[in-house]
Amino acid sequence: NRWEAGQKLYSNFILQTMNGEQSGKAEEYVFEAFERTLALDTNDYSIQAYALAMPSESTLAEDLDVVDPVALHKARGGVKKAIAFKYYEDIKAKYDELAAIMQSSSSGDDIQLDA
Repeated sequence: NRWEAGQKLYSNFILQTMNGEQSGKAEEYVFEAFERTLALDTNDYSIQAYALAMPSESTLAEDLDVVDPVALHKARGGVKKAIAFKYYEDIKAKYDELAAIMQSSSSGDDIQLDA
């Protein structure tokens, strides 16, 4: 499914970054996947948010024989920053869109929040 494919893509790219083996193609695939997921026209925002989230450091550590928590944190953070810088305007637009939906929904019938 889309979430698993995204998680694998993120994981591979983060681990490549950690090992200094980044390829331009891998970065391109990660950016393209993020952009497509962010641009999805859906009313199920929780699934979209879930698909945009990178794997946690503990999940990434499961794929490693020897875990270097500092290097893993740095690599994951670097990938996260690269995505944030590249897609700042798109992320902000999505945030503003969702904020407007929340404000215009006076009865709360359109959006249900899980408690």
